[in-house]
Amino acid sequence: MAILHAQFQEIVKRFLAVITQLASVEDLERRVGRTQETIPGERVEFLLQPSNLGTRAYTVSYVIPGAGIPIEFKLNSHLGYTKIILKMEKPLQGYEPFMADPYQNIIQSKDIQDTSLASVKQELERLLKTS
Repeated sequence: MAILHAQFQEIVKRFLAVITQLASVEDLERRVGRTQETIPGERVEFLLQPSNLGTRAYTVSYVIPGAGIPIEFKLNSHLGYTKIILKMEKPLQGYEPFMADPYQNIIQSKDIQDTSLASVKQELERLLKTS
């Protein structure tokens, strides 16, 4: 499914509502292995996955069954960065496109040289204003 601007805005709002519930990385750690439904059929997943140089990163993904993951972030506190990955029908300023999916969504990412949840929330709020 192509993710249009208005759809992406709604997804980011729902994702931000879940992320806002996290006060710290410790809160994120407690949710690893869990999911949280946002609206019927859509959910946020919390994982701890292998990452660069033998480290592990917290991966928080917004999942739409049948459509994939329109937005997620990977927080690697060992290497001091957070990567935000999103897909939608148009490129966004500040994001580096690196692939297109079968629906012609542009998959793009942005690195933040910080591992605080506050930085993630700030970027999601910025996306609501600029995307």
